[in-house]
Amino acid sequence: MNKIYHVKCEFIVDGRLLTTTASARKKKLAFRDAARRMLEKLERLPKPEAERAAMGDCPEGEFLIGMKVRAKWNDTERFYDGVIAKKNDDNTYNVFWPQWRNQTENIKFADIQRQKIRVYKKGRLRVRDGKAGIDVTCQPKGIVITNKGEQPDMEVNDTLVAINNDMLKGLMPEEQAKKWKEHMTNGVAFLIERETKDPKKVRGPALPVTDAQALNQFFMRNRKVVKLPPQYNIVQEMGMPHNRMYTIECVLEFNDHTERVKATARSKKKAKQEAAKKMVEKLGDRINQKSGGGAPLATAKRKASGAAPSQPAAKRVKTESSGRPSHELLQEKAEKAYDEYLKLANAGETEKATKKYKEYESTYKQYADEYREYAAKNP
Repeated sequence: MNKIYHVKCEFIVDGRLLTTTASARKKKLAFRDAARRMLEKLERLPKPEAERAAMGDCPEGEFLIGMKVRAKWNDTERFYDGVIAKKNDDNTYNVFWPQWRNQTENIKFADIQRQKIRVYKKGRLRVRDGKAGIDVTCQPKGIVITNKGEQPDMEVNDTLVAINNDMLKGLMPEEQAKKWKEHMTNGVAFLIERETKDPKKVRGPALPVTDAQALNQFFMRNRKVVKLPPQYNIVQEMGMPHNRMYTIECVLEFNDHTERVKATARSKKKAKQEAAKKMVEKLGDRINQKSGGGAPLATAKRKASGAAPSQPAAKRVKTESSGRPSHELLQEKAEKAYDEYLKLANAGETEKATKKYKEYESTYKQYADEYREYAAKNP
């Protein structure tokens, strides 16, 4: 009645003998406990050199599936935020554009830039009995870890952006959940995105941004004190057609005063660039200030102001009786929809969160169209 079974498990790894023991009233339980302890001991062993080289930090100059990057769209010189979707055999990449739900193929390595404010780490998933033992929530930026359980390669608030070379970032929540379930096997490789704890160590040189873009960003961050985006007006044209000089004035209208600078050059484009540069110099340290009125979409609005991957024009919302530009109303509507989506996603209401995210997407596309039109009329 009171028989106890003692089981020893022995395993040889690289000529080294590993031993575990377990005791139980049933043979099956004793065998299971001994095997479980052996597995835990094996997992604590140092990884082989080849596996260590494949895991851990992603080296500089390498782009992996799921990594957020800045890439050129088609033959333009503008960079847009995208996600690496596939690496091709000829060392080119397919880049997915989350804002427009499409992708561009065969982008050259030299036309892609890695963002320094994030670090990426590779790891392998530990799954037992079909479960990883972690809690996650699906968001547009990827699958966020809210409880890492017994996963040594993860931390709380890490974002899974790819699993088994399958992109997760930028997908709809139900698509992410589907891929997560498909790859729920022990040892599957994943890529996580982690914000840097010490930005000074990895920030490096800032991503290229023109003076005109810097002024637009300044306006987005300070819409409570700046009435309108920077205005560029031609105030004078001189000389013959083959030797003409253009003078352009850059105007930034605050609530209590107006800043003006002028610049002259042989082309309108160059004169505008010089005027924007002078305005940035005139603002000095104020260029980085934030007085409120900005929003999570402030950065996205700057990207949307230029030529973007072609999409059919969305249904547009007319300006309300308040007289405010319609793109501002759409921006606020999109921000509200996104905040509601996050609340639903964090609460685990997947179906409602999916509907709200689609509403956010639709509103944001309308906003991007309206802002491009507004920017074209107000260069």
